[in-house]
Amino acid sequence: MASAAVDLLIGKVVFFIESEASLLGNVADELREMQRELQSMRSFMVDTHSTLDESEQEKTWVAQVRDTAIMLQNIIDEFDYHKNKLKASKKSTRFFHQAIYFPQNLWIKHQVASKLKTMKTAINNISERKNRYKGENLSRETPSHVGPHDWLRIHHESPLFLRDDDVVGFDESKDKIMKLLVNEKQDHTVISIWGDGGSGKTTLVANVFNNLKTQEHFDCFAWITVSQRYGVQDIFRSMIKELCKSRNDQIPEDLSSLDSRSLVEKIVSYLQGKKYLVILDDIWSPDLWGDISIALPKGSQGSRAVLTTRFYAIASSSFGVQSHVHHIKPLNEAEALTLFCKKAFSNGCCPTNLEAIAKSLVEKCDGLPLALVALGGSMSSKKLESEWTKVDRSLNWQLSNNPELQKMKSILLLSYYDLPYRLKPCFLYCSIFPEDYLMQTSELIRLWLAEGFLEEIEGLTPEEVGETYLMELVRRSLLHAVQRNQLGLPEEFRMHDILRDLAISISANERFSTIWKDEKAIQDHHAPILAIHGNTMSNLHYNFSKVRSFFMFLSPSTKLPSGFKFLRVLDLKGSNINKVPSDIMICYNLRCLNLAETNVKELPKSIGRLCQLQTLDLRLTYIEELPSGVTRLHNLRHLLVSRKRRFVPGKFNSDLGVKVPPNICRLVNLQVLSNIEVNGDLVRKFMNLSNLRRLRLSQLTEEVQKDLCLAIETMEHLRYLVVRSIDDQTVLRLDSLSSTPPRLNILRLNGKLWKVPGWFQSLENLIELSLNWTRSQEDFLPYIEALPNLETLYLRKAYMGEKLYFGKGFQKLMTLKILDMPQLKQIVVEDGVMPSIQGLHVAFCSNLETMFGIGYLKSLEQVYFKDVSYKLQDHVLQNLEKSEHQPKVFWI
Repeated sequence: MASAAVDLLIGKVVFFIESEASLLGNVADELREMQRELQSMRSFMVDTHSTLDESEQEKTWVAQVRDTAIMLQNIIDEFDYHKNKLKASKKSTRFFHQAIYFPQNLWIKHQVASKLKTMKTAINNISERKNRYKGENLSRETPSHVGPHDWLRIHHESPLFLRDDDVVGFDESKDKIMKLLVNEKQDHTVISIWGDGGSGKTTLVANVFNNLKTQEHFDCFAWITVSQRYGVQDIFRSMIKELCKSRNDQIPEDLSSLDSRSLVEKIVSYLQGKKYLVILDDIWSPDLWGDISIALPKGSQGSRAVLTTRFYAIASSSFGVQSHVHHIKPLNEAEALTLFCKKAFSNGCCPTNLEAIAKSLVEKCDGLPLALVALGGSMSSKKLESEWTKVDRSLNWQLSNNPELQKMKSILLLSYYDLPYRLKPCFLYCSIFPEDYLMQTSELIRLWLAEGFLEEIEGLTPEEVGETYLMELVRRSLLHAVQRNQLGLPEEFRMHDILRDLAISISANERFSTIWKDEKAIQDHHAPILAIHGNTMSNLHYNFSKVRSFFMFLSPSTKLPSGFKFLRVLDLKGSNINKVPSDIMICYNLRCLNLAETNVKELPKSIGRLCQLQTLDLRLTYIEELPSGVTRLHNLRHLLVSRKRRFVPGKFNSDLGVKVPPNICRLVNLQVLSNIEVNGDLVRKFMNLSNLRRLRLSQLTEEVQKDLCLAIETMEHLRYLVVRSIDDQTVLRLDSLSSTPPRLNILRLNGKLWKVPGWFQSLENLIELSLNWTRSQEDFLPYIEALPNLETLYLRKAYMGEKLYFGKGFQKLMTLKILDMPQLKQIVVEDGVMPSIQGLHVAFCSNLETMFGIGYLKSLEQVYFKDVSYKLQDHVLQNLEKSEHQPKVFWI
């Protein structure tokens, strides 16, 4: 009896009654009775939430509860709207409770109380019908599961935060495709990879595409997800953006206004004379290559196009150039069992008493990696043999009694039903993004927070709860981590298209969300979450007064529909709007406003009315200054701003800061603050922002740095700090910092560092240190060599000396990058230093001639050299010849 939407709605209603009953006068007792009835309903559904074989009676009862909960939520939203409107109209909220009793506001109380009283009768009727017709099936034995908070506490600081590379059975395929990509043949070549859905095509190609050797072999590259309903112009626009990003070139601003011919001309002009790689993922139409190939020059530079598809007819098409076809076959029995056990058991080994059941479950997956990792992830929380037997039985029932469901979908349904109850809406929410959309971790968690998905856990911030939710979805392979940060958390991830189809289907049945792709009609039961994926909204007929979250993806429209009175989330990231609609300023319930990557030039002065706002994302816009009303947003937790600029490779680039009101430091709930323009008066007030977790400051001048150090000393929760000077001549004088934030994990300094701060030695929790354009005269290595957790050291124009001497320490360092140091002549590594290092990158060090001790690095797997002297090449090769350990060396 799994309904994530119903559970979420009931939870919100119960919370409302608990907190607001006293404001509604003589119906308070009746409301509390309603609260108890709803809690009982919710508990019943939670207890039976893993049941796969729901009866029609149960489905009907859940649907009735859902419809009632939706009506209750609408009443609550209306009450919150008027309450927040009243708050917004006052300069202070301290007398709101008195104001609610003023005569002009009594009608609100009376109206809401009357509606709630009517709903109480409806809820009682639903309960009576259930009791009247209930059967034995409502008391079935339910699987045991971990308590609602236990798994959160167990996993928050667990090995889930470590990296996992669960790729099994692809070694031969990976080597073959890599050779096809980077061989020296100059012919333009198409490589087609085909296999069933869930067979691992995208995983395999992504593994090769993300390899540094692959990307450095080509002048530019692009990954394009095609999907079933592709638009050629959209593909061309995406291709231009991806190609430009791969070379750090500026993305043209007029893409949305260009027609197909102009887009093709722009791509051809850009690629002419370059060796490029283009990935076209998930092709469904045999016509696609003919539509796209006109934009891909067929010169002799050794360019490659890679296609993935489920259809052999497409893979084996005539492409007009040299081509190769590679078939991804299902895993064999041994490979399938290995992959399953990697996900199901922490040590990858199956206990003897579970071997027979494990093999039975693996057999049902038909060798498909997606099914294996999803099922293995679900089983990882089950320790008892009885639990395993129960799953095997229920999966057999599902496969036998649902002939309309494919085997894959049945297995994935089991993974969904097995989710902890709070994670179900979080999983469904990921399906509102376009197919193969690259989701950002921080953005998704902010959205979950705005939607009310994140439960309160003592000792954890909501953002930390969201991180744990996300890691659990990744662990269960319901989301795929594309890139992780130094903390092991996914920074970017995707949702497999089959899982997405499953989530969309469940969302539609539960009236959780609606996706508008084209001009096809939407079902009558409008959901509160609406995502626009199409090219037009001209024929979209929707009751926008019932929309609570609105997203606009892939739409060139510059105009929003009206009627969003009760909106909680408005996400217009990347759209073409250039002005914030005035209607938005009366959405008093709004929690998240995302205008990132739009053409907006200013915020309305009335922004302060949005008193419930938690996230304001204005990154990469044309906004230069925030209005004073921002300081009234006392619930704001994430303020992200930055201005669009042109990035110039090889030059000092400081992000353009945005001016903020002097009272911005009143927002004491801020967790994230990025790229604001600072001055002395403002920095002195930073000490009020003691709750900050992430701080990013740009265009820093020398005058404010002493006060900045004093403020940083008060930020005991700070984990991420980025400081950029205003230009390459401004000195970062941060040595006056007497104590550092104890939890600091990531530190990035961009600007001249005349003196190495002594506090470098105290950064015991630091995982990543980036020194960019610091050009230090003093050797900084002795200050950081003993840091116990340092894993990544990034040095670009960091040191002006001729010798880098790694004499001791760096025990956990895994990645070292040394870039743009023309003065450097020698690198020395002593035996026992950097015992954990896996990757070494040296580039643009033209005078570097010797690197002693590289043979001591026994864990080193890959070494990359770019634009270095031939003398260094000879020296390194001679040293490695004498060493027993032979890492892979790439000369680029």
